[in-house]
Amino acid sequence: MYAKQQQFTADASHEMRTPLAVMKLAVQGLQEDEDSRLSDFAKESVNMLQSESERLSRLTENLMTLARSDEDILPVYTAQVDITALCKKVASQMSLLTAEKKLQLKQEIQDNLVMQGDEMALSRLLIILLDNAMKYSPEQTQITLRAAKVKTHLVLDVRDEGFGISDEDKQKIFDRFFRVEKARSRSHGGLGLGLSLALAIVRQHGGSIKVLDNKPRGTVMYVKLPTAAK
Repeated sequence: MYAKQQQFTADASHEMRTPLAVMKLAVQGLQEDEDSRLSDFAKESVNMLQSESERLSRLTENLMTLARSDEDILPVYTAQVDITALCKKVASQMSLLTAEKKLQLKQEIQDNLVMQGDEMALSRLLIILLDNAMKYSPEQTQITLRAAKVKTHLVLDVRDEGFGISDEDKQKIFDRFFRVEKARSRSHGGLGLGLSLALAIVRQHGGSIKVLDNKPRGTVMYVKLPTAAK
């Protein structure tokens, strides 16, 4: 049954790409057609179609990435990555979003952190972890991105001051389409695939990821990565 689910994920995501591309082009054509006299309702509907087609495209790409990870064919690049610079760059990008949500993003990043890996995938990992923390953080709280070297490994963790995750949900948090407080995460645009992708990226690099409690309140996403490629 699990093998059939894997095959369905791969087949469905592949087949969805072309019709979605056509939909996006059609919507773009409507938006750029200056001769059309669309009502305000029609314009709003077209914009909604654009937003949802973009969301479906992200879902499809995420499903394809997971399908590749199931088949162990995720590309592995072994270039040297400046993790210190990468963390600061991603934190700078995400700080605009945290400020909009009235959250404080704090950085505790050691200097001279380097490892062998896929810079684009590692950037995606950091964005997923920070985005996940933002979804479950009340206003006027703090998110902390930490990066440090511990012996032969790099440790990355993202800490929030939200309501935490129950022990029961900790066992499911990396499952596909699982969402803590499902109604709330749906309203925030969550697809329920982010942490599954994070797990795939971490495994791609020979590392581990786990969820911990942030004392006295909140959650820690704790990632341990080898500095040398495996």
